Amino acid sequence: MIENEKKYTEKEMQEKMTTQLYEKAKQSYQVAINKMANDFSLDKIKCRRLDVDKDDVKMYLSNPLKYKKQILDLSLQMFIGVSQYQSLIKYFQDMICLTPYVLPVKTSGQKSKLKKDYEDIAYKLETMNIENEYRKVIGNVVLNGVFFGYEIEQNDSYTIKHLDPRYCRVIGTNDGCWMFEFDFSFFNSRRKEGNSYTDELLLKSYPEEFQKKYTLYLKDRQKYQWQTLDLDKEICVRYFDNLNTPFVDFPPYLNLFGDLIDLDEYKEINKVKSKVSNYQFMALQMETCSSNKDAEMNKFTVDPALVSQYYDFLVQVCGDAITPFISPVKVEPLKFSENTNTQVTTVETAEKSYWNASGVSDTLFGTGIKTGSGLRYSIMVDEQRLYGLYTQISTILTRKMKRITNGNIFKVKIPFVTKYNKSDMIAQSLQMAQYGIGSKLELFALNGNTPAEVLSTQTFENDLLDLANKLVPLQSSHTTSGSLKEIKGASTRGRPATKESNEANSEESAAANE
Repeated sequence: MIENEKKYTEKEMQEKMTTQLYEKAKQSYQVAINKMANDFSLDKIKCRRLDVDKDDVKMYLSNPLKYKKQILDLSLQMFIGVSQYQSLIKYFQDMICLTPYVLPVKTSGQKSKLKKDYEDIAYKLETMNIENEYRKVIGNVVLNGVFFGYEIEQNDSYTIKHLDPRYCRVIGTNDGCWMFEFDFSFFNSRRKEGNSYTDELLLKSYPEEFQKKYTLYLKDRQKYQWQTLDLDKEICVRYFDNLNTPFVDFPPYLNLFGDLIDLDEYKEINKVKSKVSNYQFMALQMETCSSNKDAEMNKFTVDPALVSQYYDFLVQVCGDAITPFISPVKVEPLKFSENTNTQVTTVETAEKSYWNASGVSDTLFGTGIKTGSGLRYSIMVDEQRLYGLYTQISTILTRKMKRITNGNIFKVKIPFVTKYNKSDMIAQSLQMAQYGIGSKLELFALNGNTPAEVLSTQTFENDLLDLANKLVPLQSSHTTSGSLKEIKGASTRGRPATKESNEANSEESAAANE
């Protein structure tokens, strides 16, 4: 009786251990699959850098006016998160050369007054730092399709305060320049649901005109929500300046957002594939006895308790890329990636599609191969996209200079020169100058010299330092005129005489004496 109870107890304990091992086997399966699904599955793409859906982009494109703020936010997000989009914007911003020169249009009074007015304009343009301030303007125009700014001048300092394009809208033109309205609800801080408070720190960081007009807005929020600013201080530059329809401004490369999302997804997919290809499962297979009359079905040849101990040991020593599990049946190896070259090709294809859609040669960014002539003409096409921005800036500067002089009117021009065509423009200008066509002031501008630099440099070098008379070139037959004898004398002073020249001089002297 005691012996039967003992056997029953051992059998019961064996079944209990087997049941526990089964539970551990199921748990190990669940851990392995869940770990792979959570860490390496394609669902991970939902956490990519660009948290935007293609359907949202299509919705934005269907009504740009309604989704203006969302589109501008998306453009900024692309600029921050995608290097290709950032390179495209910087490419256009960095190619420009903005050096103005001034030409008289209407002159009156004495020459001294004309000269003084010209000097005042040259100095004003110098303090405005056109190259720096308007380079930022063009960068924002290429990014958002439009730039809204407000001039701040104090003594000899000048800056253009960038206004949020989401709270500005074009309403027309004034003296050839775009004018706009500003939404003064911009200064409302929604720190509590259902109520709006004034963001005092933000308001004080803006000029006095904004503070006064915001006070009007608080009196009548509906009537004074949109207000124009001082027209002499407003700065507005549009990428699509041929669009006379107010309010319609959008990023010029809005159509690339879908390609950027594809590129980002492909990169994440390849990242997943790369990780999965290194992921391994380690299966502990529990062998069972062969099914015959003497052996019990599904009985293990190894003690389940021992298998459980080995499993616990493997869990401790395996790294993150290896997940062990227990299986009572044979497990076939799983392959998650067959050809790694396909991954790279997919990304390259998506990136090439992006540059093709942008219209900019991918060779400039190290991804494509083109002939030199093809690349040159591609850059010329890119330059023409900025031509309208040059003319708008020239018009803005001319309008401003009209208010500086009294009677005399000067036109500010900015040569259409970039870092890529600068040498050709200078060569063309010099060639025209040989026939008396062109302007020296324009040539200085092409070289990057502002009007104030030209005036101050010429006065300092010629009048004060007298370099024009002190810097005399060395005399030679190419720089002197006169008789042959004078030229030979000059050449003799220029360098030591050779044996042949001494003999020739002796023969000439003898002939002269005879």
